[in-house]
Amino acid sequence: MPRDPADPGAGTLTGMQELVLALDIGSSSVRCRAYDQAARHVSSTPDNPPLHARTYALGNDGTLPVGEVTAAADAVVDDCLDDLRRLSGDIRILGVGISSLAMSLVGVDTTGRPVTPGFTYACRHGAAAAEQLRGQLEKQGELEATWARTGVPIHTAYAPAQLLGLDATEPGLLAQTACWQTLGSHLLARWTGRPAAPISTCEAGWTGLQDRHRQAWSCELLNLLPISEEHLPPLRDYSESLATLAPAYAQRWPELAESRFCLPVGDGAAANIGSGAVDRTSLAVTIGTSAAVRVVLPNRPDGTVPEVPVGLWCYRIDHNRHLLGGALTDGGSIPVWICNLLGETRADLEQQARAVHPDSHGLTILPFLQGERSPGWADNASLSLHGITAGTEPGQLMRAGLEAVTYRLALIIRKLTPAIQPDTAILASGGNLEYSDLWCRILAGASQRPVQRTRSTETTSRGAAILTLEAILASEARSPEFHIADRFEPNPDEAPTYDRGLARQVDLYEHIYGQA
Repeated sequence: MPRDPADPGAGTLTGMQELVLALDIGSSSVRCRAYDQAARHVSSTPDNPPLHARTYALGNDGTLPVGEVTAAADAVVDDCLDDLRRLSGDIRILGVGISSLAMSLVGVDTTGRPVTPGFTYACRHGAAAAEQLRGQLEKQGELEATWARTGVPIHTAYAPAQLLGLDATEPGLLAQTACWQTLGSHLLARWTGRPAAPISTCEAGWTGLQDRHRQAWSCELLNLLPISEEHLPPLRDYSESLATLAPAYAQRWPELAESRFCLPVGDGAAANIGSGAVDRTSLAVTIGTSAAVRVVLPNRPDGTVPEVPVGLWCYRIDHNRHLLGGALTDGGSIPVWICNLLGETRADLEQQARAVHPDSHGLTILPFLQGERSPGWADNASLSLHGITAGTEPGQLMRAGLEAVTYRLALIIRKLTPAIQPDTAILASGGNLEYSDLWCRILAGASQRPVQRTRSTETTSRGAAILTLEAILASEARSPEFHIADRFEPNPDEAPTYDRGLARQVDLYEHIYGQA
């Protein structure tokens, strides 16, 4: 059976092969891939494997069109299965794993029909409600305790503020909603013929509604919100799968009729697992449309969950693993915006940017096209650009944009330093780092850490496959191989230059928004 030679250990296999499918739901596309038990990509055309993907658009209000996302998901599963049917030999698909953008929220009625758009981390309609809820919790002396309990701050990127904001602006949508789902759980409910599906404790953490200590919905928060626990589905470990397709889908996808469907996980957790950043010796940095820095930590020796440093978040992966880190709403969206603004291609602008020395452009950018999350969590943040002149060139603007995103990531890395080993390298993933040597070099220089790029592409998808294999095969699951394709060493001589650029960005932030 052919495997993608770009993935580690690719070759030709024969005989009955047992595979898993992995679906990756992002903010702008959904993708589907097949993997063998060593988590290697399987395709009928390994020399030129197809990218089973469909795109859609995140709205200016931060919402996603639920119908378009579910139709796109159905289509990529069709495409992936069509590809597998062209293989020689017999296959058996053991299970299906799903990673989904975090966070997402969809209200459905008693029949499972969506009655709201897909709310995401980029929605900002809850900004006033977030301020109101923070004030209420602060008066009660519960603001810090709530962050520690849920692992996240009160912010418009999370469900509590968004639900309160919805209650103030569109209470009719709340009244129509029988149950709240994530995009991933809604998709799984459709496939298995039920109005609503359980949500994994992994995905629930990203909503900001879960008590991560008890692995249950936070009753303290729900008492302050316009919904009750009756409007939320059960919480389960992601490994607790659903196993029966609805008749229409069983007929459409006979290969999946006996497959197990694991509960969806957050895309950040899958990206770490898929890149090999599985413990405190590896720091994962992913730059897609958004961006994030994350490290996987175990329970503390006494069995309790890790503490959350100020400015960061901590989500569960499963009963024993946690994901500590921070995220930016805008990552790869910044160079895309610059390209659209200037009417030039990404390749041309990056070529020009390569000729620009670090922080030699005189520009300071706060890269908040769709608001800020870590580490400052300003509710109404927007992009700011300072220092532009008549002599500013396109390549300088591109270089400044890449550096601006990297400075925000560097601040998160500094906050993570106590949780990681001193010599921890960065494992880079996401399309922007996979294909941009320049951005990898900037990341190495600004963080003063080696940046390693894995040979595997689509690491989030691969992580969903690895987690699915762990759930289905348990102790029999094979340890996947991880191979480094490139390594970018930091230049110590550049450290003072990047530090000055970062300090200037922090000064501009504090001038506009106050101290983070």
